[in-house]
Amino acid sequence: MTSDGHRAVAYGSAACLLLAGAAIAFGVRAPRRSPDPDVDVGYRTMRRDRPFLSLAGLMTLALGPAARPG
Repeated sequence: MTSDGHRAVAYGSAACLLLAGAAIAFGVRAPRRSPDPDVDVGYRTMRRDRPFLSLAGLMTLALGPAARPG
């Protein structure tokens, strides 16, 4: 593939990404929920979720060295 072919693929990919983003932004509606004081949400809930913390820590350790240049 020539340089022009690569450029066409890159432009097509960018256009698809923009189209997908616009479709999600304008086509997907989430239901409005009134805040319930009995439901605990936010960072406190995430800190209590041990499997999530384990996975996040593992991914940080696994991807940390890979993200460093050199």
